[in-house]
Amino acid sequence: MMDNPVLEAKNILDQADYDWLNECYVNYLPKSAQDDTSKTIALVTSIREMPTQYGNDVFNEIENAVQVQIFFKYQFKGSIQKENIKIMQLFLKNGWKIDDSKAIYADPDTKQLIKVFYFTKKNYIGGSY
Repeated sequence: MMDNPVLEAKNILDQADYDWLNECYVNYLPKSAQDDTSKTIALVTSIREMPTQYGNDVFNEIENAVQVQIFFKYQFKGSIQKENIKIMQLFLKNGWKIDDSKAIYADPDTKQLIKVFYFTKKNYIGGSY
């Protein structure tokens, strides 16, 4: 049972120790991070917490979903596709399912490339909580 799926996802990224990922934030980006295009940063937010696995009028499982946005530094050097594959493999290895992997797009203001993933994980909580 995880206490906070957003923090679990952040910890997965932090422990990966990617040299190209400078910072990982949860829930919101500080203004300083929004204005700095010289770093590659990740933002993890919660998008769903859905009770599942009903039995005897109670639910026994919660499906948590998180969104992971990667804001690649301006003029990122290296293979974005290879790094995206590593992230997906890392989340799979840690028990998460890939719900969606959106196409990379460019921010019209900063010209940074942005990648968005949606990951889900089911967590058994038992009949009473």
